[in-house]
Amino acid sequence: FKKEKELTNDYNASDWERQKSKNARSQPAECRLEDDHGNLWLSTYNGLSKFNSQTKEFKNYDVGDGLQSKEFNAGAYYKSRRTGEMFFGGVNGFNFFHPDSVKDNPHIPPVVFTAFKRYSPDEAEGKPIIETGISAKHELTLSYKDKVLAFEFAALSYRKTHKNQYAYKLEGFSDNWIHLGTKRDLTLTGLDPGKYTLRVKGSNNDGVWNEEGASLKITITPPWWRTKWAYGFYGLLFLAGVVAVDRVQRRRLIRKERERTMQRELEQAREIEKAYGELKATQQQLITQEKLASLGQLTAGIAHEIKNPLNFVNNFAALSVDLAAELREEIIKRKT
Repeated sequence: FKKEKELTNDYNASDWERQKSKNARSQPAECRLEDDHGNLWLSTYNGLSKFNSQTKEFKNYDVGDGLQSKEFNAGAYYKSRRTGEMFFGGVNGFNFFHPDSVKDNPHIPPVVFTAFKRYSPDEAEGKPIIETGISAKHELTLSYKDKVLAFEFAALSYRKTHKNQYAYKLEGFSDNWIHLGTKRDLTLTGLDPGKYTLRVKGSNNDGVWNEEGASLKITITPPWWRTKWAYGFYGLLFLAGVVAVDRVQRRRLIRKERERTMQRELEQAREIEKAYGELKATQQQLITQEKLASLGQLTAGIAHEIKNPLNFVNNFAALSVDLAAELREEIIKRKT
């Protein structure tokens, strides 16, 4: 094989170098041919690649696509001027083809769930619990005890199935798509109780994606202490606590108010008692003064009546009886 001609396509060299550095397949043994549409075909030590100069993307081919080997020889390439066919030589022979005959698979593959199993700590031996009929289900209701959820799925494109690719996102947890490559299984762990939607999309071997994919609604039920009924009960307990605290606080305030009222009444009683004592002392002083005044009058009367002994004796006797009676009443009152 020999080089048929130099490349004539006016492609952007910087784009080529940048994309080549991203594509591990386009490593040494750069044997490049340009087809009639400006695309570059490259044989490498790791397969055959096609570089689209418009989209700036690589498409890779390997032994599964019919290559003689993934390894090609440097300088072993040729393009026919008459037919446009390309020839690339490798360690196990050579491959030839017309670029227009290499068609992408246009089939949009349906995506289905093929298996589901869960692991629960209630399972003493730690064996998975396998759910049957997952492909026909649209919803799953699981317990919070199901700590590990394992799903398997498939894109129903049967041409080179090992190249089918997958991606998923779990709505309710994240809105980002996570690409799995050709891996067609998924394990979810430690999901909190709530509602989720698991979406899986897939592609065929040529990267044609089914964007709608398959979806599965998942409900993780909470433990009883996190159910709506439990939260309602917690709310009632809270309200009951508020009412109880309010009543206790009211009773405490009433008791304090009663104590303050009693204290005021005692202080008033003390003041009244004090005033009564002062009044009584004043009264006693008045009585004493009155008696002294009566005694003064008696003395004056004695001086006046001294000339008449009989009248003096009668008057003095009557006054003495009255004074004795008053003194007796005073003594009785003090004893009582």
